Amino acid sequence: MSEEAPSRKRGHKLEAAILEAAWAELSESGWRGFTIEGVAKRARTGKASIYARWPTKALLVHASAQMVGSRLPRPIPSTGHLAEDLAATLTAAAEYLSGPFAEALHAITEALRVDPTAPAIDAATEEIRIVADIIRAAQAAGELGSGAVPRSVAHCGFALLNYHLMTRRTPPDPDEIESIARDVWAPAIRASLPCAD
Repeated sequence: MSEEAPSRKRGHKLEAAILEAAWAELSESGWRGFTIEGVAKRARTGKASIYARWPTKALLVHASAQMVGSRLPRPIPSTGHLAEDLAATLTAAAEYLSGPFAEALHAITEALRVDPTAPAIDAATEEIRIVADIIRAAQAAGELGSGAVPRSVAHCGFALLNYHLMTRRTPPDPDEIESIARDVWAPAIRASLPCAD
């Protein structure tokens, strides 16, 4: 295939085709087998068109994972029971990060390990929003005091989940997820937002 293979797609349609092709490549080949050449062939475009939009493989994989992830229904628990809602959220996140999503996480981590100058990718924005909703529900139920938790506390449960995936390559089992939520995450949030006596 030439560097700039003919393609009738332009703009957003071309970008969508590239992201779909990147996801298919990641799903079939994993991160170690993932190549820009393979993505270009699937998208019927040239490598230069891809690099112009995503200068690294990790950025391309991250964008592809975001696109696919945005289609997945992820109801936000809001029962007001902090530990239970956090555990339900971690369970949903563990399912989300299985398969190709886990490969996407490995891709980003590996890229940053190999190249410390690689642009940082903030994947926590949606996760922080979900936790903020859970905290508001717990505050409304009287389980937490008013205010906002530090970002590091709001994200710590997801950080432990990601660490488990990176070190063991599998999501935590239900008992481990419950322990993270009950024994680590919920106490950290309660310490940040104590109820008035």
